[in-house]
Amino acid sequence: MKHSATKRYLIFFVTSLIIFIAEAVCASESLLQDPTFVRGYEVMSPLRDIYTDHSHSEAIHQLKDSNAKPVWRLVQWGSHKTIAKVTPEFIPDGGTRWSVVEKINNQSVLYKSVIINVIPYPVETAHLSPTLALELNALAEFNNIYLSNSDEYWPHLLMVQNIKTEKLAKYKSLNFSLDAHLLFDDKNIKDGYKKDLHAARFIVSLLVRNTLSGDSFWLNIPVYDDRFAQSPFGCQKCLSADNCYTPQSLEDKGKWLCPFDGERWSKITEKQGTHRMLFRLPSTAITSDNVQNGQWAHYSVDLIPYIKAGIQAAQDQEKLRGFSPSLMFYNLGLFTMGWEITGLNHAAMEIKNLSLAGY
Repeated sequence: MKHSATKRYLIFFVTSLIIFIAEAVCASESLLQDPTFVRGYEVMSPLRDIYTDHSHSEAIHQLKDSNAKPVWRLVQWGSHKTIAKVTPEFIPDGGTRWSVVEKINNQSVLYKSVIINVIPYPVETAHLSPTLALELNALAEFNNIYLSNSDEYWPHLLMVQNIKTEKLAKYKSLNFSLDAHLLFDDKNIKDGYKKDLHAARFIVSLLVRNTLSGDSFWLNIPVYDDRFAQSPFGCQKCLSADNCYTPQSLEDKGKWLCPFDGERWSKITEKQGTHRMLFRLPSTAITSDNVQNGQWAHYSVDLIPYIKAGIQAAQDQEKLRGFSPSLMFYNLGLFTMGWEITGLNHAAMEIKNLSLAGY
């Protein structure tokens, strides 16, 4: 009888565990389509005025033997060369490379490249994951001349897709993660360099939208900034009008004071911006690794607390209206990831294991 009772208890325990795991799995929702980029991407024109309806599709880049419709768009704003018409190079291990290379003074100069590496998963490489590499040569884009001020445009190389989420109040947590590997960053620093202006940044951004008012702000996740091993909060907290500081945590006291994309730019400048508030997370909140050392770095964070803080920051801005505190009135819109370079850097970043999941 004792053994029978033990057996029944063991069966009950195992069954309960299976149900618990199944419910936990079913409760998760992947918010990104094609996170391994195997469906390729659509190439958008490198127009000077970003985030407008005037940007148009120039080409579809797909992997070998693939006919799946891409969900990703490659945006290359501020570039002088487009990657649209280049011939793909098929890499023996399963990858595909698209590169813009021009002859300058009888030398081949690479402007930009995209590599999607789909591992065929033989036994000896079963631990590997598909990767995406983005390379941008701003030294060539700027013709070896520094950007003189932030009113001028700089080159971008971003992967973008639209996210269709339900109300954010549905999610107990919203977990973002990826692994990043800085392949190289040649800074090419010379006379005229200004640390507060010239940089290479690899950023992930999500558009948080208020479904009632149509207002929105950018939630920025810093992956790499060549000037800092660790990036702090992108906003300040103010105890009074003349007493502001960079907070160390969400709980620090004061009202939020955040910058706006395009805040200093007038309509006559090349760089328009979106005129949306920017709420940047500190890098210490998302990783304990240092991507600058050339090793793979892991990034992981629950975005919900920072979305709530971003909403509060929007409420704290005098110029913004219509930001309700309830997550019931918010969803996510655009997801962007990649390079913005204002210096003369030639840099390449490789990423894998990209995920954005609601629980």
